[in-house]
Amino acid sequence: MLGVLLALSASLMWGVADYAGGLLTRSREVFSVVLISQLAGLAVISCVVLLRGVGWPGSEAMLPAAVGGVIGAVTIVVFYLALSYGPVSIVAPVMASSAAIPVVYGFARGERPSALQFAGVVITLAGVILVSLTTGHGHARGRRGVAFGILAAVLLGVLLVVFSRAAAHDAYWAPLVLRAFSIVTTVVIVLVRGVRVRVDRRVLPVIAMVGTLDMLANLAYGVSTTLQLLAITAVLSSLFPLVTVVLARVHLGERVSRVQQGGSVLTMIGVLLVAAG
Repeated sequence: MLGVLLALSASLMWGVADYAGGLLTRSREVFSVVLISQLAGLAVISCVVLLRGVGWPGSEAMLPAAVGGVIGAVTIVVFYLALSYGPVSIVAPVMASSAAIPVVYGFARGERPSALQFAGVVITLAGVILVSLTTGHGHARGRRGVAFGILAAVLLGVLLVVFSRAAAHDAYWAPLVLRAFSIVTTVVIVLVRGVRVRVDRRVLPVIAMVGTLDMLANLAYGVSTTLQLLAITAVLSSLFPLVTVVLARVHLGERVSRVQQGGSVLTMIGVLLVAAG
């Protein structure tokens, strides 16, 4: 049960962080927001690892986390670009399809959820697909946002698998290594593109909050993969777009169709089945 709760907590924190980060990048340089938020996340996880007092698990064990850091840097930039182009309530749910990749990976490795959990996974994925469906946003900018969202979803799916392999060795060192390599990759991109990293001081606390929530979500997800099947944790942690959609609805007034509302209900039913199993 703890693994389920941690995965759901990761979804909640990722959802809030993605919403806030997406809004920030609409009016500010995306690489500035990404880099500063990641530095804040690195500070948080460094303190956690230091206080935990467990030694370095080895380079070989953390290699997947290093690879994941590179993928993660590209993923978050692509996702923020998607949010800057398309409606939040449409682009965000597309990211939930990323759960399909770790689910397939888990099945391929022999993971077999119970019949109730399997039904919950299927219903949850069906709900997420319905939430992602939309009409009336076919203009070029909206299509570009969805295209970036699909690319980000594929990258995230791969990242979830790679990260879970490192977390199996140490679920606390893994997010630290992942964030460190993510920052290095972001810095390289910034230098190559000649981007000037600068934001208003008044939004620094918000950016720091985004990075902190993102890192705590990474940690919660990493620990959950050691307590529950990957096929289960991947689906539950992929519910973060629902949080983003709700925030967009409440804060921005973005409309949600009846089909998307039905998808939200199905998703919640699926989550309950997974938890019950």
